Amino acid sequence: MSPGPGKRALVLSGGGADGAYGVGVLKALLTGASPSTNHKPLEVEIISGASIGGFNGAYLAGHMQKDGPATAGNLETVWLTELARKPDGSNGFFRLVVDPTRVLDPRRYFPNPFRPLIDLARDAPGLIADFSSRLGHLLTSRDESLDQRLVELLNFASFISAEPFLDSVRRNISFEGIQRANGVIELQVLATNWLTGKSRLFTNLELAGSQGPEAIVASGSLPGFFSPLAYGSQLLVDGGVVQNTPLRPAIRAGARDLHVIYLDPMIKDIPLPHFENTVETIYRMVQISWAAAVNDDIGDAAEINRGLALLERLAGGVQLAGAEAEVLAKVGPKIATRARAGLRYKPLTIHRYRPIDSLGGELGFLNLKFDRLRRLIQRGFVDAIHHDCKAAGCVLIDAAGARPLAAPAIDQSGVVR
Repeated sequence: MSPGPGKRALVLSGGGADGAYGVGVLKALLTGASPSTNHKPLEVEIISGASIGGFNGAYLAGHMQKDGPATAGNLETVWLTELARKPDGSNGFFRLVVDPTRVLDPRRYFPNPFRPLIDLARDAPGLIADFSSRLGHLLTSRDESLDQRLVELLNFASFISAEPFLDSVRRNISFEGIQRANGVIELQVLATNWLTGKSRLFTNLELAGSQGPEAIVASGSLPGFFSPLAYGSQLLVDGGVVQNTPLRPAIRAGARDLHVIYLDPMIKDIPLPHFENTVETIYRMVQISWAAAVNDDIGDAAEINRGLALLERLAGGVQLAGAEAEVLAKVGPKIATRARAGLRYKPLTIHRYRPIDSLGGELGFLNLKFDRLRRLIQRGFVDAIHHDCKAAGCVLIDAAGARPLAAPAIDQSGVVR
């Protein structure tokens, strides 16, 4: 909500393997198959993404000037040929360190019969050193309680490597294209500084630098599953820790017409498990938190839109009704404070694209089966071509562009009221 000319933006959320749903939505938007773009191919000046949204966004920014609307279809090919799980069990996101199946599966020995043994020899020393260090701390430390030292003995992230994702990023993202797009398409990839807890925003020129691939991988390094990634003197983790759907950075960059693709379904539509379990509980807690944050941001934008429209009516001599006066009393001080600083809010259009129910449960974000990814892409495409702004709770401006329409109120669970 900053001053300046209006720009069109894509905002892409995190969600791991569920990001395939977003690829389907992108196909519809970029090819003009969605009513939300008046059935015209969407052209954008800003792409803002976190986690897997950062990967998808970086691919788009690097290829859109060259490939145009075909970019989304090419991204689909990358997902299905590079990132999806292969018949031998490998994938383009992660691998298990010292995975016994890599040694026992005969398919792993072709075309290189020594590959599983080479991988085992490469992984084992690091894993042994990590465990030895933790065991030594358990046996010798006197600064922490025994309970604390036992908790520190095992780290799940020690058994998972993001090396396949780094390789995928290097092979498929055009960093030269991202650099050429500077000034035409502003790319924003959000990570989190693990030491300070603050957002770390990467843009075109920094991403086109020597550590660009590491920055994109860091944006998707979910703590607890992947180890923090060193970027210079910083330790970076998943951008979703702070802001899973980076709407505000796009608005600060001047976006006025935003297409927001996020993967958190309506919380009320996620069934409670038959049996309570820790993974399901944490998953639901995180999804509620992510959905609340993005819906709060969209709700704020809708309120500002209403306030601007009411001020316009008030300036035209129209007397406000009781409910309208209450709305203006709530948002008026925000608008006035900004105006005193020499700035002013501008009305926003925000199109929301999201699944209406869960995409695959608590571990769906790690499920990279080919058929599942293909179904998610198709589902995202179908949802986007049948997009209904009223049902989705989009924030709109009337056809004349002069007055924001009254956008629906959105509660923290994503329910439109």
